[in-house]
Amino acid sequence: MKKKISFICATILLVCAMTLALVGCNKEIEPFAVVDKQTTLSEIWNAWTKENFSVSSDTLGIDLNLTAKEGTSESTLSIKGGLSTKANSKNVIGLSMVKKDNGVLADSYEIIIDTEAVYLTNKDGKTTRNTAIALPNITDAKVDFAETITMAKDLILPLLANSIDETTFMIAPVKNGKSYDVKYTFGIKVDDFIGEIIKTLDGLDSFDTSSLPPELEELFQMMGQIKETLKNMQAKVKGVVINVTINTTGNTQTKNVEAGKDEPKYLYEGGKLTSFELKTTIENKETNQDETIEVSGNIKLTNTIIPVTIPTEWEDATPNVPDVDNNGEGGEQEIA
Repeated sequence: MKKKISFICATILLVCAMTLALVGCNKEIEPFAVVDKQTTLSEIWNAWTKENFSVSSDTLGIDLNLTAKEGTSESTLSIKGGLSTKANSKNVIGLSMVKKDNGVLADSYEIIIDTEAVYLTNKDGKTTRNTAIALPNITDAKVDFAETITMAKDLILPLLANSIDETTFMIAPVKNGKSYDVKYTFGIKVDDFIGEIIKTLDGLDSFDTSSLPPELEELFQMMGQIKETLKNMQAKVKGVVINVTINTTGNTQTKNVEAGKDEPKYLYEGGKLTSFELKTTIENKETNQDETIEVSGNIKLTNTIIPVTIPTEWEDATPNVPDVDNNGEGGEQEIA
């Protein structure tokens, strides 16, 4: 009998010990500050590319959906289509915007541009076509879409890193089965980001444009005007901060063998992005009240052009011809 009681007690103690061990393993991990902003941004980029980036050298497809909420107003932006240097590709870009107030449609429009024309559809469903504007033929263009985007990423991430308020850049891991969910939060100072762009453009002032195509050379000649516009924008967004929240899942935990005194002891990497949200508060000059805007959605870049339906019914856009005074009477000018 004594042996039986001892066995039961030992079993209870063992169960208690295992329970305590499990509780210790699932202990909540304290959020910690980011040490290297640019490296962490690269990790976030890699998490996004897991399921949202498959661009090839000759084709760039885009599938973007964003929703912005401000009070009772909600606006949805969608961009679909793509470009390709392949022969006989159906190059097309479609942009649509839908705005609702208190759930009721307030306004909407859709712009579709292909290699033949641009189509504009308003809230009432009326479509006009203008053949004076169309996508250029890029079949013979020497462009590598995947390389171009990588170059853009390598340019933008450092600018972004320099614009983040480092006191807000936090990583919050949570155990999820055998892996970890990680939430990244940080604040982007908009005026600092525009300032970083201006600094980059300043570095192009001495660039030799003599070997560039006329179109790019003309763009460089407008650089001063572009920088002046950016400076005006910078002054208007002084103090505006965009708070970013990014969630990822499926991360692994590895010991940070090179961790310094104030650096995290573990690294969380290799996950995929599940959601993101941008949030900012701005002052409405007319009402002198703060307004909060929240943006969420998804952005996917692919190696196929996302299908866009071209309107089959439209009215051709006509030039805006001023009235001509004929003997004191108004009338339309004839077009030969």
